[in-house]
Parts: sequence; structure tokens; C-alpha cells
Amino acid sequence: MIYKLRAGRLLVALAFLAAALPAMADTQFRVKKMTRDDVPLGTGQCDIRLKIDGEAEVRLRGDTVLIRTISGRDGRDDGSECNEPLPGRDIRDFRFEVRDRRGDIKLIAEPSRQTGYSAVVRIRDSQGGEGRYHFRIKWTLTGSEGFGRPDRGGWRPAPKRRR
Repeated sequence: MIYKLRAGRLLVALAFLAAALPAMADTQFRVKKMTRDDVPLGTGQCDIRLKIDGEAEVRLRGDTVLIRTISGRDGRDDGSECNEPLPGRDIRDFRFEVRDRRGDIKLIAEPSRQTGYSAVVRIRDSQGGEGRYHFRIKWTLTGSEGFGRPDRGGWRPAPKRRR
């Protein structure tokens, strides 16, 4: 009798836990290389475009975006692109600007050693359904960035060929 009672409580607790898991799901994707050529020389730029329903924390690290869903449906990419990956070191002249939003969006952490050189953004969409969010991150290039083959922290320049 006691085992049946404990097993019933355990099943109820597991059911509540399982119901809470979808609200804490993560979405991760690699940002596409920008094909536009309108970014000024010497400037790194990432345009992060997302569809968010509810609340999410968004991290950009290198060429990867991680969306941690806090409430609502999982966020998804809506055409994000970068001309260079966000550097995995100190960044000069970091800038954040909101381009399109339906609810609240704010930068909660600039790239630093403490954040693993990730930019962290919080989005709260209180209206029903998905909202479109677009934010832009810019920084001054220092000459060591470059697209090439993907690496863990972003794109790494392809090796030079010998002649």
C-alpha cells in the first residue's frame, strides 16, 4: 500500500516535470554568411532575425545563436546573417541596436570573458503568437577576423595554398 502511494506521487511529480521541460527547450543554429556588401569596410556586423513567442534569452557566440526558451514556443531563425563571426576575444567599439520588435528586447550582457565572448539579449513578447525581432550587433574589425572554414568559436580563415 505504501509503495503504491509513493509510486503514485512519483508519477505525478514526473508528469509535472515532463510538462515543464518543453518550456525550457533550447534552439541552436549557425548564422549564414552575409551576401550583402553594404557593411562599411572595417566593421563586423551581425543581423539576428528571430521569431519569438513568449520570453527567450538569446546568445550570439562566434557564428552560433543559442535561443533558450523561458516561456512560450521555441524561438526560431528568420534569416539571421553575419559578415564576420563575433570574435572570441575582447571586442573594440561594440554596438547593439534594435531594428524591429513587437515587445521588449534588451542587451543584458556584452561579449566578455565572463560570458564566453557571447552577446546576451533578453526578449519578452507578451502578445499572442510569434513576434518578429531583429537586432544588430556591430564592432570594429582588427584584422584577424575572417570567414573560411567553420571552427568551434566561429569561422576561421582557410589556410593559404602553397604554389
